[in-house]
Amino acid sequence: MKIRLIYFIMMISICSSCTILFYNYRSKYDADYQITANSNKIEIGQYIVQEAKNEAKPFYSVDFNPDYDSIILYGPDYHTLKYFLIQSDSSVTVKFDYFGYNGWRGNPPRKAFIEKIKSKLIDDFGAIETVVTNLNNEKK
Repeated sequence: MKIRLIYFIMMISICSSCTILFYNYRSKYDADYQITANSNKIEIGQYIVQEAKNEAKPFYSVDFNPDYDSIILYGPDYHTLKYFLIQSDSSVTVKFDYFGYNGWRGNPPRKAFIEKIKSKLIDDFGAIETVVTNLNNEKK
């Protein structure tokens, strides 16, 4: 009986440590998008909010103001996406800040959503992307 208990405890500790190796995803991503085409921040902000609300795995909260100066998306598992939209006379600047913690390293949470917004900004709105920070431990 004592050997079985020790064996059981050892198996639990081995399995839990393996899970930590594959589940403990962390990411910090900052990017700036400069849009010079005929676009306004309200149109861009509405698109981001609409996509966030239509997401298959819903966010815990989608916070934005009516002017779409900032859009903050949170959840699940400690993932925060922040979009700051700045309108100038000739362009719109979108500052994107993402911090993610927890999730499978082989299939990072919110990666598809981030890529969808990124491709829309670049392809449809004609944005030029400048990556400021891209740190993650994604399993490649």
